[in-house]
Amino acid sequence: QIMSEIDEFNVAAIKEKVAQALRQNPNDPESSRQIFLEEIMDWSDYFTEKFGLPSSDSCNAEIQNPSRDKVFNSIVELWLECAAFEVSLRQFKKAVEIYDKAVSDPIVSSALRIHISYADFCIERGKLANARKIYVKAIQLPFSDSDRNNLWKQFLNLMHKINKSDELTIDQL
Repeated sequence: QIMSEIDEFNVAAIKEKVAQALRQNPNDPESSRQIFLEEIMDWSDYFTEKFGLPSSDSCNAEIQNPSRDKVFNSIVELWLECAAFEVSLRQFKKAVEIYDKAVSDPIVSSALRIHISYADFCIERGKLANARKIYVKAIQLPFSDSDRNNLWKQFLNLMHKINKSDELTIDQL
């Protein structure tokens, strides 16, 4: 039913399982990809059954629950590792698919790290307009004040980079 990796939410163990599958079949990463996606689904199902879906008014504002937080952070980390896996294979379109799923996932879309990582990926790939869209969508989400401030700072840095200037008008934002 629930495997030991799920009980422990051991991201490193899943990464090792993925690496082993890739070593066994280096020309076909699909089985490795499936390990990530199946674990994400299993861990997400466990999270939903045990804790329910995060409330729409912000996962970050909920009362701290160490068990819930550990599972939540492990799921976030697994999504990020899955995207990093695709990048390591130079499967950038697959990485975009993973990020798109993550930022719309009912559990992890409330994690600022997902949005920042996706925007950073786009910036690294020279896709500044896409990074801007990610920030604009993320700004509309109900993050904590400190997360929102961090998000705005990163968005402003991107806009300075896009406009090649430290001065911006409201229209440029």
